[in-house]
Order: sequence, then C-alpha cells, then structure tokens
Amino acid sequence: MHNETVALIAATDTRLNDSLESSSIKTTSHEPFLTFDPTQSWPFSYLSRMFRSLIALVKAQYPLDNALQDKAVRLLKRIDPNWNQHASARLVTELVPSPGCSPSGFIESITTLLSSPYSTVVSAAFSLLRPTIVSSPLIVRRDLVESDIIPKVLATIHPHTLPISGNEKKFDDLVTIITQGIKCALPSDLWTLNIKTAGDRLNLRKMIFQKVVQPSSRFVMFLITNRSVLSGDLLFSFVYLLCKLLHISPFHPPTLEFVFSTPIVTALSNSLAFSESNPRNVSYLIIIEQSLKEWQYEDSKVAKSGKRVTQAQFSEGFEDHLEQLLIHHKGDSGLDVGVKSVSISQLLGSNVKRW
Repeated sequence: MHNETVALIAATDTRLNDSLESSSIKTTSHEPFLTFDPTQSWPFSYLSRMFRSLIALVKAQYPLDNALQDKAVRLLKRIDPNWNQHASARLVTELVPSPGCSPSGFIESITTLLSSPYSTVVSAAFSLLRPTIVSSPLIVRRDLVESDIIPKVLATIHPHTLPISGNEKKFDDLVTIITQGIKCALPSDLWTLNIKTAGDRLNLRKMIFQKVVQPSSRFVMFLITNRSVLSGDLLFSFVYLLCKLLHISPFHPPTLEFVFSTPIVTALSNSLAFSESNPRNVSYLIIIEQSLKEWQYEDSKVAKSGKRVTQAQFSEGFEDHLEQLLIHHKGDSGLDVGVKSVSISQLLGSNVKRW
C-alpha cells in the first residue's frame, strides 16, 4: 500500500510538472512580441508593451531565431531616444513602469537583454543604453546610478573576462556609461542638482564612489593593463574616463586614495603621449584646465589634494606632453589645443606666452 501511494504521488507530481511546463510554454508562445510588426508606426504605449513582451521571452529563455533577433534589434532602435532629453527620461521611467517612477524596471530589463545569448541583442541593448544615460536629465542619471545600474551591468557582462578585439564598441559604450556616472560628482553637476551643503555633497560623492568608482575598478584596471592595444573611439573614451577620475578625486578623500593606489596617473600620461597628434585632444585639455581651476577655488583641503594630483602628473612628465601637443597642433587647426595648453601651463605656474 505504501509503495502504491508513493507511486501515485510521483505520477501526480509528474503530471503537475508537465502541466506547469506546458502552461509556461503556451504563455511564452503567446507573447505579443512574436507577432509584432516593426515596419508599422506604433505609439509609445504599444512599443512599451512589445518591449516588456520581449523581456518576458528572454527571461523564459525562449529561442530567438534570426528573424526574431532582427525584430528585437528593430524594436530597440524604434524606442531609441535619439539623444533627446525628454525621450530619455520617458524611457527610463515609463518604458517599464515601476512604483514611484523608479528606474528599477528599466534597469532590470536592460540587464536581462545584456544577459541574452544573442550577440545582436546584446549590442542593440548597449546601443539603447548609452544614449539613454548620456542624454537623460541629470536627476534621472543620478537616480540610475543610485539604483545600481553600473554594478548590475558590470556583473551581467563581466567585461574584464572578454577579449578587447571584437568588443571595442561594447567597451566604448560601457566606458562612456561609467564616465557619465562619475560626472555626477562634479561641482557643476552638484550645483545643477541643488546639492549645496557640505554634508549633502559629501554623501553624493560617497555614493558615486561606492556605486561607480569601486564597482568599475576591475574593468578600469583591465583597460589600463591593455591600453597599448586601445585605439579609435575606445582610446578616446578611455583617456576621457581617466581625466574624469583625476578631476573628481581631490573632492573626495577615498576617491583620491583610490587614484593614488592605482596606475591611473601613469596610464593617463602614457595615453596622452600615445595620442599627441589626436585632434580630439582638446577634450582632454578642457577637463584638465577645468580641474585646475576648480581645485584652486575650493576649500583648502581640496586645493591641497589638487596639488598632490598635479605633482603626480608632473612626475609623469605632464609638462613635456603639453609641449608636444603644441608642436603637433601648430597652425589654425590646432588653435584650441594651443590655447588650452598655454592656459594649463600658466595655471601650473609656467611663464608660457599666450597662443
């Protein structure tokens, strides 16, 4: 009798599991995304529904053939904010509605797509994420950072385990996203966010350190180690990121100590030397000039920390690089580079003549 009872329970469990599995497959196969026509013009509410349906399919590990992958890519392109601030904010708060307009639903959906086994879908997800973060209003970007978007993205793709070759675009997008998070700690961004008291500014910079600088440190070190093979847009984004790390470091002691405990200053110096003839060098120089000015006009602790960073740059031959930039960018095409180089030299106490 006991054996018959056990057999009956086992058979019932099997039928129940089969029923649940069948129900799951049936539910998944009826997701509206499967019949979505990307060639038609659809309102945002409908595209939101299709997006959530796609997320459900990816979560259920539903097999996406080439046609469905192409449809997914076209859907993500359709909801791309196209660098529009209002569209980006709407994407974060309304594409996957969450309580209190939280970005949690958007973040969960993006990380779901990034975990997809289909490289085309992953690339399209990155191509959607980058303009959304870059063009979002500052307060929305701050909310995304505070909701752990950067550590969650990093934990999903483990970029330090991937080869650089073939992943340049993905790494470029990721470096840009990290840089956007770091910029929230700048004096100008704090002012825009109406964060003016010393305590509130310290708390926000602590949050940026914990949710951007620390989680991304392994990836940053990976790029530093492999900087000799970086080129093009990825090299530009990488140097820009290092400049921003140096920029914010004197404002927050733990960030400053992180910078000095790593080869960031050396890597920045070497990368500037490697790209001396790059016409986009003016972007780096604008950050360095702005940094020097802001460090000098903050309180004495920040000014003192800024001097430490400057001295570290001097020890890596930063002034020599400025001279080389002037040589490489002689003439009208290098006017901006020349002006910034002279301005920086003067801020550092040099008697360089005006450009």
